[in-house]
Amino acid sequence: MARHADRTWYVLPAPRKMLWRPYEDTEIEIEAIAFGFDGDIVLWLTANGTVVEGTEAENRDWDRE
Repeated sequence: MARHADRTWYVLPAPRKMLWRPYEDTEIEIEAIAFGFDGDIVLWLTANGTVVEGTEAENRDWDRE
């Protein structure tokens, strides 16, 4: 995987709240601020600099609490 600085990032107009599921039965709330691509895979860049593959993240369901 390329370094952050070597990748083209597309900044979102507003942070996007998402759920990251890195492991089974684990959900972590993240705020994506930009996205990029690694081949055909979407990558999300979070506010704290973590890169999350699109296959592990989804939009946060605002009705869940």
